[in-house]
Amino acid sequence: MTTWFGLWPFLALPGVAMIALGAVVTLPMGGHEIGGAAVQHWCIVHLLVDWLPHGAQNRLTVWVGQTDSLHRWILYLLIATNINALLLPLFYGIGVAILRLQAWAARRDLELKSTAVRRGR
Repeated sequence: MTTWFGLWPFLALPGVAMIALGAVVTLPMGGHEIGGAAVQHWCIVHLLVDWLPHGAQNRLTVWVGQTDSLHRWILYLLIATNINALLLPLFYGIGVAILRLQAWAARRDLELKSTAVRRGR
């Protein structure tokens, strides 16, 4: 039977997936960069800059353009952590449903076995 100890990696899945996508080595292909830097850039532009006021958008855009990859990576980690926190209630609900379904299946199996034993099979 599955418990929360066995299911906790499921709760961290969105954050781990985003971090893994952002950690992929960036390679130039066909005139485009494909890899982690492109994912990081997309997340920073679409998930962070669009929500900021205009002045903060300009400052962040200049900072991202001038900073090194380590600081961009740290900013991306913060975005990934926040997205994981936002998705945590959804994944918690899915985890509860999985645990209840497994408990129901185990209980039903025991009921069927006990019924079969009582009938003398």
